[in-house]
Amino acid sequence: MTLLRNDSRHLIFGWLVFAIAASFYAYEYLLRILPSTIVPELMQTHHINTLMLGVLSSAYYITYALMQLPVGIAIDYFGPKKLLVFATFTCIIGSFLFSSLHSFTYAYIGRILVGFGSAFAFVGVLRIAILWLPANQFAIAAGFITTLGMLGGITGDVSLSYLAQHYGWHMTIMLSALVGVPIFIALICIPHKRIEKPKQQMRQTIKSVLLGLWQVFKMPMLWLNAIAGCLLYIPLSAFAELWGISYLQAVYNLDKISAGSSIAWLLLGWAIGAPIVGIIAGRTQQYFKVLILGSLFALIASLLLLNIHFSSISYLNFALFIFGVFCTGQILIMVIVKQLVPIRMIATAMAFTNMLIMLGGLVFQTLVGDLINHMSQALMTNQLTSVEVSYYTHVMYLIPCAISVALFILGIFFFRDKSIVFVR
Repeated sequence: MTLLRNDSRHLIFGWLVFAIAASFYAYEYLLRILPSTIVPELMQTHHINTLMLGVLSSAYYITYALMQLPVGIAIDYFGPKKLLVFATFTCIIGSFLFSSLHSFTYAYIGRILVGFGSAFAFVGVLRIAILWLPANQFAIAAGFITTLGMLGGITGDVSLSYLAQHYGWHMTIMLSALVGVPIFIALICIPHKRIEKPKQQMRQTIKSVLLGLWQVFKMPMLWLNAIAGCLLYIPLSAFAELWGISYLQAVYNLDKISAGSSIAWLLLGWAIGAPIVGIIAGRTQQYFKVLILGSLFALIASLLLLNIHFSSISYLNFALFIFGVFCTGQILIMVIVKQLVPIRMIATAMAFTNMLIMLGGLVFQTLVGDLINHMSQALMTNQLTSVEVSYYTHVMYLIPCAISVALFILGIFFFRDKSIVFVR
């Protein structure tokens, strides 16, 4: 009885440690979507157009993407606690710099620092789960992380939009930075589980990763799979995380809070859909079919969103929610990675794939900003003409176009190698 009680307490404590670490992932996702809630304010303060706003926001993705491979090595060697504490501190400092009233350069550096710190979040929290939770609960923890990240985005869209509208953009960023302080303190307080890694093993790890990375670079199918994952992530990276709120304000003449709440419905769809897709795919073992079907429905939903002007905000929110649910097939991209490479290369291949997916945010946030650059002045005041609103909608056709290209790429897998398609 005593042994069972101790095991139960250890399990509860393990979940508590995991929850503290996972709160950092939710926090970094809140910081990721922050610029979308203050688009006109950033443009007016720094005297920039939409192209430069895209550059500013997407600076987050530069360090986030490039750090994916080094982060894995560092966490394996130093352990997750120290690096998560360091990462949280970096995000807080980066957020304060991002709130700069007079310097675009400081704001840009701040955004890069936020991306750098955020790069440790997902892998670090997974490592915490491995250290503190039973092996049979790891899948539950992984799904919980994804959902918690989306909930961080939902909270950000609603609360940050409200704060920006009532207290100004500068106070909004300052408060978002301060949210990280209790998380920083809590991470310091969690126990540290020591991971012994001799220097010789560290050198061998780096050497094996570089060798594996070179082999990954030479695999065309892995490149195609990563590009497909990048394209299927655009509804989040380009729309929900930056341009979605300003788009809904322009097309539906919504205030900032209402537009932010509508985008939150898309994120809620992703949060609910991710575990459902995982369960369906896991039970049927038809990962590729679920991915194709979900992407096809996401394509249809995106076309409906762009071609139908909903008479009710409730209908719009429901459509965004359904779109978010269908987009979650994208999480199965990593399952295909597992089928494409030998076991010894899986970690490197997944890091490479995630790197390309996140680089998509850098490319497409900037691309949309460039395409709507001539509307910069109108976006600052939310006074677009009907012609400009129509053009904004046409720019957003990048989303169904990207999903269509991804479906074409995934079709290549079907005709090239059915052993990849029908995962058993």
